[in-house]
Amino acid sequence: YRTKNGKELDVSILDSTDDDQVGLQENRLLIGQFAAIGIKATVNAVPDEQTSEMTDKGEWDIQSNGWLVSPFPVSRTSSHYVLNPDNMGSNYEQIGNAQINNLYQVANTTLDPTKRAALGNQIDTLLWQEAVDVPLFQSPGVAIVSKKVANFGAFGFGDVDYTKIGFLKQ
Repeated sequence: YRTKNGKELDVSILDSTDDDQVGLQENRLLIGQFAAIGIKATVNAVPDEQTSEMTDKGEWDIQSNGWLVSPFPVSRTSSHYVLNPDNMGSNYEQIGNAQINNLYQVANTTLDPTKRAALGNQIDTLLWQEAVDVPLFQSPGVAIVSKKVANFGAFGFGDVDYTKIGFLKQ
């Protein structure tokens, strides 16, 4: 494994000890992917109540979690990336800066979708410079929908055009 100044790099993956088979598989995949690039990764499995406490204190290197998506990605992600020392929100890494905060403020009050998307792209560029959240994969989403409904289902990160959703003719 990789070393620096004689010390082996060992990345700690924070996880709960609950019986989560999907999470267990994700951790195994992640450990294997890290090993392929020469990085040792170890799961630090703790009880659920301790997981929340350790998350809030930042006592982890990697933590697997998912964020729900919405048709309004700029407003939906602001709680994850706006830096407020008095209120962590979902910004567990406590990353960000005044420029990111200001762009979110402007984007979340901009009604023009083209301008809001441009602001979102600026935010995205700045967040990648922070390089804190690395998406490991996108959940495909699952939706059970009646055969009578058209143009509705698991949209992933795609935009939802509600004007095209409806019932099929019988």
